[in-house]
Amino acid sequence: MIGKLLRKSVPNMACTSRDESAFEGRSSPDRQFQPLLRKRLRDLRNAYNAHTTECFPQPRGLVAYVVTGRGDDGSKEFSQLRERAKAQGQFVNQYVRERRGCPPNERSGWATVRATVYEGFAHGVIVLDQETVSSDLEAYEREVRWFGERNALLLLVRAETST
Repeated sequence: MIGKLLRKSVPNMACTSRDESAFEGRSSPDRQFQPLLRKRLRDLRNAYNAHTTECFPQPRGLVAYVVTGRGDDGSKEFSQLRERAKAQGQFVNQYVRERRGCPPNERSGWATVRATVYEGFAHGVIVLDQETVSSDLEAYEREVRWFGERNALLLLVRAETST
């Protein structure tokens, strides 16, 4: 089922870039406003998460998602994500690891996370920080809204204002 959804929602997206930094800041607002935007995005994400937790108090499992460098298996990051999920009364039931170097919209692992949440196999996703989702604030806001509108959690170990 997930594969079918992925084929429909994610057209053949092969990673074509070796460096995500080429995609950073394309439509980013001026640097002077970024701290205010990060705070607004943190507040938006927290509001969505609070609403979701109120509507669905029983934990249903999260996807732990990490983006790693070459040769890194992500075990340290996954451990941090499991600990944070447990501290928030949640648990991790699926793990997705991806290598750094692609923009978020070309990451097959992120598409898997979204499909897993959309199909109801996970209650949300937990990541280390906002940069794991997207370094572009507009793209990050789209993801916050996507999860929030589906009553799914988007949990971060480090809040947006600390990145």
